[in-house]
Amino acid sequence: EQGSFFNARDVAKKVNATYETCVQRMRNNEELRELTKQVNKIGKINFEAENKKIQQVLENAINTKTSLTINNITELTGFSENTFDYRVAHSKKLKSLWMQVKTINVNLLKEINKLSTEQNLCNTEIKQKLNLGDDKFNDLISKYERIKTILSKNTNPQIKDEDILNWAVLSKREFELAVNEIFERMGYISRTTRYSNDKGIDVLASKDGKTTCVECMHNLYRPVEPEELLALQGNKYYFNTNNVIYVATSGITSYGQKFTDKLGDSFKILELEDLILLAKKHKVDINNLKEKGDIELTNNSVYGGRWKFVSKKKPEEVFEWRKLRQEEFEKRVKEIFERKGYSVQKADELNVEGYYIVSKNNKTVIK
Repeated sequence: EQGSFFNARDVAKKVNATYETCVQRMRNNEELRELTKQVNKIGKINFEAENKKIQQVLENAINTKTSLTINNITELTGFSENTFDYRVAHSKKLKSLWMQVKTINVNLLKEINKLSTEQNLCNTEIKQKLNLGDDKFNDLISKYERIKTILSKNTNPQIKDEDILNWAVLSKREFELAVNEIFERMGYISRTTRYSNDKGIDVLASKDGKTTCVECMHNLYRPVEPEELLALQGNKYYFNTNNVIYVATSGITSYGQKFTDKLGDSFKILELEDLILLAKKHKVDINNLKEKGDIELTNNSVYGGRWKFVSKKKPEEVFEWRKLRQEEFEKRVKEIFERKGYSVQKADELNVEGYYIVSKNNKTVIK
């Protein structure tokens, strides 16, 4: 009657009953079943109206050549980030529009680079050619001037200007996700750490019994200083890892190079050129990056010791897992590790329920 959508959980709260009870009654009672169908129709109408709202925001951005972040979209629509991600993932139309919005800036930068290098146009002529407002053009030119330094250093024929531009416009988080994706494609068990308060480590990667902590400095302004490299070296000991890698878009200073030279193979630097070549080799698509489970670090944590993945699953999937009986839960977890190439054996001799030994390459990694 109110035209409002409620799911079974909402109903359970209102009538002070359990979720399972509500679902059971809705299925078995003919009158409730009919009412549920009507409520679901309201939900579908609301869903389509909200999708339309997101679509309008994205189309307006494309028409006005305005690049938007997810934060911008949540402010404009009033929806949460999770809601936006879900809608885009389940709508081909929204996904296509979102991909266009994400590439607005990089496409404009490519145009600026082409007009500047191939046609030798000045900024005023470029602005007129692209038909951009003052604020938008000044922001892009500012970015382009910083990127130009990186473009000028490129001497590798395998790397095109557009490759550098595609990477340069990534946000800090997208950059971290891209680095993580590269490590995964290289055969590492790899995850990003929390976006904030990550204690100076952005990615943790494990392979052949050795763990590497990775810091990503996606900075178009300046190369990395020795003090920043020293901080990462300290984290190697703090988190008990074997190797460290510093990923730096603008490289490192000459003093920084002297510092890393003394540390040998356990401390490596990856510059933008290295990343682009690795991404090409392992077929990493930086335009289609997805958030995966983060690793949350604690003061006494080590990778392979006390660490945990922060769940990014849908609430209904989490609830489904929580309902599992112990035997089924163990079976599913066992299958996950076996699909990753691990050997999983139940430690019956320990007489502890749910206790397994998980190993790989003749090394026990988890108990």
